[in-house]
Amino acid sequence: MKKLLVLSLIILIASCSKSSKTQPSASDLNFFSKNNNAKTSTINADCYADCNLGVDTNPGTNASPKKHIQACINLSSIVDGSTVIAKSGTPTTPKIYLENINFNGKNITVASNFINTGDPHDIYGTIIDGNHNGSVVTIASKEDNNAQLMGFTIQNGLAANGGGIYVAGAGETIYNDGQQFATTPQLRNLKITLNTATSFGGGIFIADSELPNTTPVVMQNLEISSNNAAQGGGIFANIATLSLTDTKLIGNTAAGDDAAMSLISVTAVGDIDKLYIEGNHVEGGSCAGGRIRPISVYGMTPNNSTNIRVTNSVVVNNIASLKGDSCNDTGKCGGLCAEVGFDNYGIISKVDLVNSTFAKNKSKSQQSGGLCILLHDLGRVNVINSIFWDNTKNYGSLNIPESAHQITIINSPGSLANNVGLAYNDIQGGFSDIITYDIPNNSYYQPASSIFLSGNINLDPLFVDPINGNYSINLNSPAVNTGTNSISIGGQSIAIPTDDIVNMLRPSPSGTKVDMGAYEVEQVVIPTFDSRPSNGLTVKPFKPRPH
Repeated sequence: MKKLLVLSLIILIASCSKSSKTQPSASDLNFFSKNNNAKTSTINADCYADCNLGVDTNPGTNASPKKHIQACINLSSIVDGSTVIAKSGTPTTPKIYLENINFNGKNITVASNFINTGDPHDIYGTIIDGNHNGSVVTIASKEDNNAQLMGFTIQNGLAANGGGIYVAGAGETIYNDGQQFATTPQLRNLKITLNTATSFGGGIFIADSELPNTTPVVMQNLEISSNNAAQGGGIFANIATLSLTDTKLIGNTAAGDDAAMSLISVTAVGDIDKLYIEGNHVEGGSCAGGRIRPISVYGMTPNNSTNIRVTNSVVVNNIASLKGDSCNDTGKCGGLCAEVGFDNYGIISKVDLVNSTFAKNKSKSQQSGGLCILLHDLGRVNVINSIFWDNTKNYGSLNIPESAHQITIINSPGSLANNVGLAYNDIQGGFSDIITYDIPNNSYYQPASSIFLSGNINLDPLFVDPINGNYSINLNSPAVNTGTNSISIGGQSIAIPTDDIVNMLRPSPSGTKVDMGAYEVEQVVIPTFDSRPSNGLTVKPFKPRPH
């Protein structure tokens, strides 16, 4: 009997936890240490789960936990405001919760030990594994911003939509005194990986989650990697209000469009800020680095426009291709696509791209490897303080040599042609490396020179180590101190971010000009002695390489 009991315990532990040779890198750990949202005082959970030692008939106390997270959520005592904590393992011996969880309309916090420790090892050591049996996490019963998911690795989901995380407004819209009830959870400090959606949103799917009071679905400090979908390999969001910051989208794929992210008919609360988009791939579609298309939220029409600002972001090494074909009408836009125009309420939309870096993106078509701007009606795109370097078109074509190409402007029928403003950017090839594709006439031509505003340069930005993924700039880069600290285009002021992708203050030091691109090079003041006695002590600014 004792041997049987020991054997049963071994099987229970083995089913939950297994050793792993994969260790998170120092950069991965540093990434999750930023804005980690850990509590300053210890949170005692209302229910604990432990897939090693728990039993679902246990009461769920710290000393007597349940086995499954869902068993905690299902308790009648778990109500709005409750906290469920799944106990963590280590990155080498993670605790793997083999289950699919559903918040079931409860505005609760579901977290790993990370909520108390702030230790990123807990993210790698606490895995919810969907076992290819539907979405790993479902939040689709009008949960609000008090519903939080924090501190997990979410993996091996398989669903039509939202292989990793499925967020939706429960299929109906309810209005009460002008308020719309929708699903708007907070997703923080998560690694979302190896999930598949046969349709939309391999990593995350969000739909019908907009609110007139601008309550967003919060996505912060996420690593979304190696997910796959027909569209939106990393993220798919449609008719949603978002807050998207401090997120890495790496190595996601899409059979159709938008490998990294597909933000369709969205609005943003605050900037879409500090995205790192690398190594995403579409086959047979467009926009490997993602698509952003803003739309107004019901009842919100400030200045009869809806604007999205993307800041401090890096878009590198993304590829748009078509498997087994040399056709140049597919595999469009290896980097990012910004699509603007009138929305369903007749509101003009605009996208501002500020202090971002686009490099080494590849497109199989004649359209840009770097940035594609899709204009509808009176939509407008402005690009300020950004770097475009070594992006190429005709990648992998059998008929046309691959060549440098940075920005394509695509005019749809009825659009205001070339409604674009480019200022204080480092663009390889300068104005001559920007082309317009006119859809009605199916023709390419040089855009109007009026889009090329002041401050643009065409000089090698001198990235620190692009071969190894370091797209910060060197001390002697021509992009240092050559951005603008303030600008107005078309009568509208466009704010410049006050920090960079790694939270360094802009400009550095105060009183200088900001750098171009996503990274601000640290600038310090060193006292030096002048040989002329009348001058005494002077200061000399210099900019060392960033860390």
